[in-house]
Amino acid sequence: MVGYKQSFSVTSRATATRPRAHGIAASVDSSSQSTGSASPPTMFFPSTLMPDSESVALSFFFLTYGSSSAGQEIEATCSYLGLIPQAFAKCLSTSPLALATAALAVNVTCLWRRKGSDAAPARQYYSQAVTAVKKAVADPIESTSDDLLMATLVLEAYDVINSHVQRKHSLRLGTHMSGSVALMRHRAALNYRDEISQRMVIAVRSKIIDQAILGRWDAIGEFRDIWEDESPLPQNPAATADKLAYRLYQLREQTSQFGSEVVGSNCQLLLARASALATDCTRWIEELPEYWHAVAVPKADLEESIRAAGVYDACDVYSNMAIANIRNWHRIIELSILRILQLLQADRNSSASADQGFEASKIASRMQVIVDEMCASVPYLFGDMTRPCVPFLGDTVKFPHVAQAPWGTALSGRPRTLPESLSRHERQVASSGGMKVYRVMKAVVALVEDGKGSSAQAFKLREGQLDWIKSQVSRFRRQLDFGRI
Repeated sequence: MVGYKQSFSVTSRATATRPRAHGIAASVDSSSQSTGSASPPTMFFPSTLMPDSESVALSFFFLTYGSSSAGQEIEATCSYLGLIPQAFAKCLSTSPLALATAALAVNVTCLWRRKGSDAAPARQYYSQAVTAVKKAVADPIESTSDDLLMATLVLEAYDVINSHVQRKHSLRLGTHMSGSVALMRHRAALNYRDEISQRMVIAVRSKIIDQAILGRWDAIGEFRDIWEDESPLPQNPAATADKLAYRLYQLREQTSQFGSEVVGSNCQLLLARASALATDCTRWIEELPEYWHAVAVPKADLEESIRAAGVYDACDVYSNMAIANIRNWHRIIELSILRILQLLQADRNSSASADQGFEASKIASRMQVIVDEMCASVPYLFGDMTRPCVPFLGDTVKFPHVAQAPWGTALSGRPRTLPESLSRHERQVASSGGMKVYRVMKAVVALVEDGKGSSAQAFKLREGQLDWIKSQVSRFRRQLDFGRI
C-alpha cells in the first residue's frame, strides 16, 4: 500500500505557492499547447528509451493524448487527462504529479515502441512517484492539493495499462484508485473550492463508475459518500451520464438482492425505478446540443479499406472522439437499463411498466436501435486499422469524415468539419480510439450471452449481428494487444 489509508494529520489548509517547474515540465510546456494544430510536429523516436529521454516521451504523450486547445473535448468528458498539461507545466519536476506523468508517458511510449509495459525506465519514474506521493500524503498542505489527487489518478492509469497488457484483471479497486477516494474524503469541503478541484471530484467518480459498469467490479457500495454533492459541480452531458450510470449500478444492486425471481411489490418497485431511469436516459438525448449528434455517412462513400476492416450496416461520424465515446457510454447505460426492464417483465409478465410507455415490443425495438448505433460508430472510432499503426512514424489511418457539418455557421465556434481536426483524430484513432468502443462492445456481448432461460428472457439481435460484434472485439483486442480482459 502507498499509505493513503494512514490517518491524515491536518494542521493547516493554507494553499502553498510553488515555484514554476523546470526540467521535465519546462521541456513539454510548448508541446502541450500544440495539440490543436492542423499537423503534428516532426518528432524523433529513439529505438530505446534511456532515463534521460523523458522529454521525448512527454512530448509524445501530450501530443497524442492531450485534449484540443479549444477545450471542447475537456468540456465533453469527465476525464482528468485534459487537466494535466496546465497543472504539469506549473509543478516542480520532483513533485508527485510530474513524476507520475513521466512514468505514464515513458510507459506508453515504450508500448508504442513494442518494448512492453512497465519497462525499467518507466518503473524508475513510477517508484519515484510513489515515494513522492507518500511524502505528500503526510504533509498537511500537499495532501489537500489538486496535483496530488491528479497524481494518484495518473498512477492508477499506469497500473491499469500494465494489468491490461499483462492479462491481469482484478474485480477490486486498485491501490491508487482507493487512494484517490481517501484523498477526496480527506479534502472534504476543499473538493469544491474551485473549478479544477470540482472537476477532479467528477474525474474520480467517472473512473469508479466506469469500472463498476464496464469492468464489472464486485462492489462500490463503500464509496456511496463520494456521490453526495456538498456544493454544486460543473454540469455537462458526460457528468450527467455518469450519474445515470451510478443509478444503474444501484438498480443492479437492488435487483440482485431479490435473487433470480422478483415478485409482488418488490417487482413493482423495481419496475417503477427502472422505467424512471429509462425515461431520464431519453431526456438526456433530447437535451443534447446539436453538435453532439452523429452525422450519417453512406456506406458506399467510404474508402474500400474502411469497409473491408469493418462496417456493419451504417456509419456515423461525430464532432470529436470524446463526444463519440460519451455517446457510446450512454448507450451501454441505457441498454443495460432496458435489459433489466426486459427481464423484470419476463419474470413477472407485468403490465406495470407498459402503462408508462415501456411495452415489451418497444423495449426490444429500442435495444436494437442502440446496438445499431454502437456498430455505426466503429468505423469512426477505429478507421481502417487491422494492425497497430503509428502515424508519427509514417503510418496512415483512414476514417470516415464530413467536409461540412450540417449546422454550418449557425453554431458559433463549433466545428465545421467532422471530426473537427483530421490530424488529431488520426492520432487518437491509432492511440486510443478503440479502447472505449472495445469495452462497450464487450459489455453488449455479455448482456446478450447472459440472457439464459426462456425465449421471453432472450436478448435478441438481428441475425449475424452478434457474430459481427465479436469479430470487431477480436479486432480491437489484436490492435490494442490486450488479453481477454
